[in-house]
Amino acid sequence: MSLIRAPITAGLLDLVQMDHTRADVILVDSVHREELARPWITLLVEVWTRSILGFYVSFGDPSIFRCGRAVANALLPKEPLLEQLGVDVSYPMYGQFRRLHADHAAPHRAESFRRACLANGIDPDIRPRGPAHFGGHIERLIGTMVGKMRLLPGATGGNVTQRDGYDAGQAAAMTLPEFERWLLFQIAIYHNGPHKGLGGQCPAQAWKTAVSGHSPLLPACLDVEHLTRQFLPARQRTVQAYGVQILHRRYWNPVLAARIGQQITVHHDERTLQRIYAEIDGQFVVLPVVGDYPDISEPEWEAERQRQRRAGAAFQADGAKAATARYIQAARREVAMARQRTASSRQERKRQEREGVAHSPQAKGRIERAEVH
Repeated sequence: MSLIRAPITAGLLDLVQMDHTRADVILVDSVHREELARPWITLLVEVWTRSILGFYVSFGDPSIFRCGRAVANALLPKEPLLEQLGVDVSYPMYGQFRRLHADHAAPHRAESFRRACLANGIDPDIRPRGPAHFGGHIERLIGTMVGKMRLLPGATGGNVTQRDGYDAGQAAAMTLPEFERWLLFQIAIYHNGPHKGLGGQCPAQAWKTAVSGHSPLLPACLDVEHLTRQFLPARQRTVQAYGVQILHRRYWNPVLAARIGQQITVHHDERTLQRIYAEIDGQFVVLPVVGDYPDISEPEWEAERQRQRRAGAAFQADGAKAATARYIQAARREVAMARQRTASSRQERKRQEREGVAHSPQAKGRIERAEVH
């Protein structure tokens, strides 16, 4: 069997490759069943057994948050997720792996992502820019999974525009949870199909054989909540008297009172802005938001800010700029006229008061009152 193994891996859970792809299918929202967008899929393949160790599906572009979600998915057992989605498949692939290969994308090189990997015993071996064969296993796997989407309602075939009278958006019918359930079935089908790289064995068969002689896949004392928070995006913030601020919101916990003026690392989950997590003495302390805010996600927050900017730009284009120009000109005229009046008044006062004391009496000038119009 060692002759058909890739030389870059030393055994089970030694090497995992990760990559992202835009699914060639348009999904709909779960409320009105209207066209929404094409989702992104993140996959992690365990090279020794060619198993799909983890995955993540989202409408957002690849980011530190989504990379962290995918890695956490690969590390942890899938039963809670399968139960949540209501899918009855066998998915025993999970465990602590040693090396992670990914491309040179910014989320993979982010310091917070690398730090979370190293804290969990993973070497984030980011491959340099260059030939794709450095990540050949994940590239082929993504090609296989994308090919399965061609028969789905709303499939774009790699082209999001209408083609030959086919409107992918109009044909779209699946929501994100429905697509995730479909993807889990496809993963199960892939795991139970013969693989050329395994000499005809199935990935599920190779996994079962390899696991039988392997030590526990995860440490017995693993804290799942702590692990998932480690892979959240992190920022450095200086503690102020009011706490810390992110996205125009302030967060506070009495624990911060002793750290005012100090820099701390805070992790935030972009799915909610109601709380963040401060990394203090190796533990995560929950910092709730100060004030009464709606429970929305960071993308929703940014989308609303963009909408307000667009509304402001539209108002400016619809006469506000012209009116502002008129007001500016009127204000400038007012200043110019004030200067002119002041200069004229000063000259008049000079004329009236320019003569000093003399032996001949000075004629008293008559005070003229200005008419009020």
